[in-house]
Amino acid sequence: MHDEPQVLYRLSARVLYLTYAGLTPAIVLIPGVIASVLLIRPGLPLAIWLLAVVALTVALVAPFLILARIRFEVTTHGIVVRNALSTHRIPWGEVREVGMARVRWPQFGRTAVHLVDGTTVTAAATDQRTQMFLGRTFWPRPGEYATWSEATSAAIDAHQRYLRGELGTRT
Repeated sequence: MHDEPQVLYRLSARVLYLTYAGLTPAIVLIPGVIASVLLIRPGLPLAIWLLAVVALTVALVAPFLILARIRFEVTTHGIVVRNALSTHRIPWGEVREVGMARVRWPQFGRTAVHLVDGTTVTAAATDQRTQMFLGRTFWPRPGEYATWSEATSAAIDAHQRYLRGELGTRT
């Protein structure tokens, strides 16, 4: 019987980026349509001008819709890292260590999952900037890991629980 993993921690920037995607058309389309009506020249058909405004809006909204995918989950079976263009489902048995990526912007503060095969997967949803936009704290609270984010702390705690055998059979 296959048991479903229990989610221990979830961080998603979906609402943030969908809000940006929703506001962008209002910011671009409304002034664009007004400019189209007021500034249209006799030699340029209104349809072409409006098509250009719509194309610009789509070009500005598309990145936000792609970024709305990013998510970081810690479950009883492992870690799920969903970045803008890739998804990694990492069972606990493949995790060597969990920590914080020691890199510069834009990856500063990302949770880094170091695998037993030597590769590292970083989670875009956990970088310092995204967490601040989401209203999540990046600074330590009493009893938590110093300077590590809430997401990194949750992943470290779950990995330690797995190693102790509290999350099921160790593989």
